[in-house]
Amino acid sequence: MTFNTTNNDKNFFNNQNFVLGFEPEFNSVSFNEMNRYNRSLGENRIKGLNYVFDGSMVDGEASLPILSNCEKSKLYLKSVLEQLVAKQATVNWTCSIHIHVSRRPIIIDPIEFHDMSIAHSEIHNRPLASNDRASYFGNAIPLEIAKDIGYRVSKNIDQYNSFLAPSRIDDGGYAVPAMRRVYNNRGQKNGYFCKKPSTTDAILNSTSLYQLQRSISPASKYSSINLYHWSDYETIEYRSHGGTFEIEKIWSYAMFLIAMQKHSIINRHNQVQQLINTPEYIGRSANTRQSLAYSVMRRQGGATVQEIMNASGIQTAQRVRSMISEQIRPNLLRQFNRDVLITHNQQYYNHAYNTSQGRYDLNGYEIPLQVNNGSGGAVFASNGGTDLLLGLDNNYKHNLKPFRNYNFEDLI
Repeated sequence: MTFNTTNNDKNFFNNQNFVLGFEPEFNSVSFNEMNRYNRSLGENRIKGLNYVFDGSMVDGEASLPILSNCEKSKLYLKSVLEQLVAKQATVNWTCSIHIHVSRRPIIIDPIEFHDMSIAHSEIHNRPLASNDRASYFGNAIPLEIAKDIGYRVSKNIDQYNSFLAPSRIDDGGYAVPAMRRVYNNRGQKNGYFCKKPSTTDAILNSTSLYQLQRSISPASKYSSINLYHWSDYETIEYRSHGGTFEIEKIWSYAMFLIAMQKHSIINRHNQVQQLINTPEYIGRSANTRQSLAYSVMRRQGGATVQEIMNASGIQTAQRVRSMISEQIRPNLLRQFNRDVLITHNQQYYNHAYNTSQGRYDLNGYEIPLQVNNGSGGAVFASNGGTDLLLGLDNNYKHNLKPFRNYNFEDLI
């Protein structure tokens, strides 16, 4: 991957500038103490950073803004790790660093995205999500890509495990036998927080998001590959890397994850250009309240809940949401075999928080005029190898666990 490369193409076949979410876990110091320390630095604090308790066996987790593939983002992550070291935080077998890889590439300059993301997290105390600012992001990868990633990891599970600390390897609910013996008296099932995917057959036979979540993420969020943020955060989360404060190890593993996603896109799938029109109305006629609401959502940018109420005569925001969740969304799911309805928050329509004054009617919904056919724009091409390291630069391989003392020049 190249630093600081701008790509304005929304098509994920032409642009793999995917962004990253890092969540380093730590011990020996509380998350509250880390927050106090960062705030005490005043103007020298790390902006947009928040330390949290994630409910697992560790003392805290750093919640960073979404970062892009640029040197500035790498240095930001490095500064967080250095702050943890300065406060004598530690990592051990209970710790991990969770890494989210976005489904959508960014279509603006990565440095500009970095600055915008830091500012957003500083103001709103939460990371910038792709469905918050769709204009900064391209088209999302479809389920076919996630399915292929899960298949490749399952097929090459020994290779995948070779990149991991023993405590992060799932061995039937535990870590490898050596770790099981060491920690058995603690009653801890090592590997529990990062369950490996199911068999390749189970993944290949999955045809829906629900089935893929069950096969690729068998322990829900506590899986090595977590697909349960596919729709809300629009990410694939990887939870298997061991805890560390070494920037090169973390960054190289993140580049490995992006390269794995990129290889599945461009080498193992073909692009499909066919578009299908969404129906002009829904239900039995164009004059029902449901169809009137549908028609105002079926336009560029969609419509706020208040606009939907005005167009359809529906009296409350709650009834609008009920109609969408119980009637319109299921109808579209049946027609297109996936969720094509887009949800926008009120900031998308340039409304600040609290503007609705408790009415919750300024968020909105959009139904696109056209959608890709059932393949989501990608069909499996039956070519391209399954090896997990294909497409990864040797500079990053140097920092992966099996290769840290390996001389790649021997291959030249």
